[in-house]
Amino acid sequence: MNVQASLITLLNYEFWQTGDSSKLDEAISISTSMEERLSARAEAGPLAHCMHDLSVLFSDKYVHTGDMKSLERAVEKGREAAKMWPSGSPDGYRHLNSLAHLLSRRFQRTRDLSDIQETLDLLQDALEMTFSNVAIHAQMMQAMSRCLSIKFDSTGALADSTEAIRLSREVVKATPFKHIDRASRLSNLGSYLLNRYTRSRSISDIEEAVQVSRQAVEAIPLDSVHRPLLLSNLGNCINTLYLHSGKIEDLEVSIVTQQSAVDAAPAGLEERGNFLFKLGMSIGQKYLRDGRSETAQEAISIAKQAINETPSDHPSQATYLHTLASILQARYSNRISVTKTDNMPREGCSNELEEALADPVQDII
Repeated sequence: MNVQASLITLLNYEFWQTGDSSKLDEAISISTSMEERLSARAEAGPLAHCMHDLSVLFSDKYVHTGDMKSLERAVEKGREAAKMWPSGSPDGYRHLNSLAHLLSRRFQRTRDLSDIQETLDLLQDALEMTFSNVAIHAQMMQAMSRCLSIKFDSTGALADSTEAIRLSREVVKATPFKHIDRASRLSNLGSYLLNRYTRSRSISDIEEAVQVSRQAVEAIPLDSVHRPLLLSNLGNCINTLYLHSGKIEDLEVSIVTQQSAVDAAPAGLEERGNFLFKLGMSIGQKYLRDGRSETAQEAISIAKQAINETPSDHPSQATYLHTLASILQARYSNRISVTKTDNMPREGCSNELEEALADPVQDII
């Protein structure tokens, strides 16, 4: 069993290094065989570990492919692992947190509020289990803040956003300067501040969001798999600042940053379609300023690429298609115009593009 477990770890590592999905499929096959043998022996502890590992593998496959069947299998195995884990075990929080993460992922695809409420309940249990361990407790607070922010996106309850920001600030304060997770925690705080800005319109929220998101990018290693997401989040924050300030230099910086996110994202990454979409919308906003047909064509081309790289059943597809249609209509019917006096779009011209860019940025755990 130890040899097989080591082989599974190696195959999964090779998958993340090379993007070769056959390595992940082989790891899943071996892990499934291990589960069958352990089930026959009724070995609860090792079986719970195996189910947890299998859940992680299915989750990795979902991230790589966007296939909902893989996510459903990940949730299924995660539930089984959490149920089998001995009550009061010091590692029990791991299974609760893992299942909570999977449910929040599923919520982002299905928008079933029962998933997000179950996630909050699981994380509350995990918080209570880890209170005496500062480092692990901080991890659970981060997961709770993420879940509250996701709930806020759907319900609009500012209390959820404010609590997410409070918890996230506590996590950042408790994280040493050179800690490996400092960059992701800063980026998440920036995401929550930006989310709240979309409702509050407080300039202090968006300015702090840009500040902490920039600190996150500065802290992340150049070869980190999370760097594309952090760059995209920073670009979105700067773009939102542009929508508030109207300064063309903010828009230019946001485009450069979002292009860097796309360039750093490997082909097949689930979030790459969203990175492309945000880039396309920023370039669409540039078209509102310069009125050049080549700028509009670039925005259209990138938006189409975003649609092609996003699963057809993903909830964002409708937004992408609607916004692409809006750009096409504006491009070919000359609905978008630029004033001769200040080079700013006339009132009402940019509403659809700006609404598209008001979608919350993504965060990582």
